[in-house]
Amino acid sequence: MRRKITYDPQRDYYAILGIPPQASAPRIRQAYRRCVREIHPDLNPERASWATQQLKLVNEAYQVLREPALRQQYDQLREGRATARSPYRRRESSAYRRPAAPPDRPWWQQAAEQTTRSGVSGAGMTARGPHATAPEQALWLRVSVWLRRLHLGGLEATWLTLVGLGRSPYAWLLGMLAAVLSLNVAFIVYALLTPGWRADFPGLFVRVQTHTPSPTLVLPTATPDHLNQTCSDPAVVITKPASGDLVGDTFTVFGTVSPPTLWAYTLEIGYLGRILVRGALPARWEVVRAPPPGQRDAEPPVTDAPLTAAPVDLTGRPDGYYVIRLRVVQRYGVELPTCDVVVRR
Repeated sequence: MRRKITYDPQRDYYAILGIPPQASAPRIRQAYRRCVREIHPDLNPERASWATQQLKLVNEAYQVLREPALRQQYDQLREGRATARSPYRRRESSAYRRPAAPPDRPWWQQAAEQTTRSGVSGAGMTARGPHATAPEQALWLRVSVWLRRLHLGGLEATWLTLVGLGRSPYAWLLGMLAAVLSLNVAFIVYALLTPGWRADFPGLFVRVQTHTPSPTLVLPTATPDHLNQTCSDPAVVITKPASGDLVGDTFTVFGTVSPPTLWAYTLEIGYLGRILVRGALPARWEVVRAPPPGQRDAEPPVTDAPLTAAPVDLTGRPDGYYVIRLRVVQRYGVELPTCDVVVRR
């Protein structure tokens, strides 16, 4: 039975295969195979109905254009239609357009898939002459085809989503957000891998006091406005003597100094008077233990051990009440709450 050839500008066979009317027979076969690889239902399980319809159109176009006699009849009908519509015999561009991506898919995936289809057909239409060859596909398009061949539909959808976002009008904003996110991730990784990272950013996360001690200087001994006898931090505490203990002319101070951010600690003593008055403060503080001069590294922690190299000596001092103060400075220059112990001599 002889096949009847018709021409429908809405279903232009050359546009369906993405080739020019002057394409050679090998070029037609190559375009047909490419289209089958792209729209075969087995490679598009999430839109099998759409792929089946497109594959039917591709097969119909190929069955006509592959046969020289059928193709000649089709070209005559096609040329006659163009002549009837234009007295100047201008070559009309086919009104056929491949169906857009299914409307239920995200807009960025529709944009990427539409770009994929237009890129393939555009590559074919730019060729001229029987010996012309199609330009090489874009890298992102080759990656999409490669994923589809490996039956990685999920990864291909993700890849097309990224390509669609990159080709959207908001690509610059997405690039800025990606850069900010990358910087945040890099900073978090740096903070996790570097325990003392705060020391590299002094003043960025905490308010630096005006008298912040330098690691290479002796800590200041400014008189505070109150005594802190709570010593609630087990990492900064004087364990012996305890508040209210009676001490002699010389005695050893035991304690624990082991905060994770330890830089240096100082031990001071001050005279409160013969009678302990509530709210009393020393007239001056005397340093009995200071950080090593020219300190460059954090001091080692101390756990329930002597806090001074030699005992505290009160020989020749007046009797009465004395306060012992433990001060700890962290690596980024902020001082922890002090620990004060009031003893009687």
